[in-house]
Amino acid sequence: MLSATTLTHSIYVKRSIYAGIVVFAFYSIAILLLLLFIGITWLTAALYFVLFGIALYGARKACLPISLLKLSDAGYIEVEVKGELKVGFVSRSSFYNGLFISLNIEPNKDDFLSGGDDKAFFIVIYRDAVSEHEYRLLARMINFGRE
Repeated sequence: MLSATTLTHSIYVKRSIYAGIVVFAFYSIAILLLLLFIGITWLTAALYFVLFGIALYGARKACLPISLLKLSDAGYIEVEVKGELKVGFVSRSSFYNGLFISLNIEPNKDDFLSGGDDKAFFIVIYRDAVSEHEYRLLARMINFGRE
């Protein structure tokens, strides 16, 4: 195995308050739009309370720790999500900004650890879920994949 493909970096994605705020804001905007178009009656008030409960539940689920990432300098990645191991490499379509990083993970079809999983998937990592050093490492990996 080449030294560039060995998984040398390990990143644990911690709890993110930003993720909870974004999810709660999305649901809150949907509730406000419904309030604008549909008036408040006894029936719709119950619907709004249910939607508000879903917003709180979604925000809580978004705040939970996501995964453990193991990365190589060449862009190969192992992701452990809820006890399931996924193997692949960081795609060129991944991007980052000041708030979050979106990693598009393409499966490595030659790797026997992938288990024949042909589906690409993505991971959103908010800035407060990792340290500054790890955030910059992920951003460098995305830029490296674009070259």
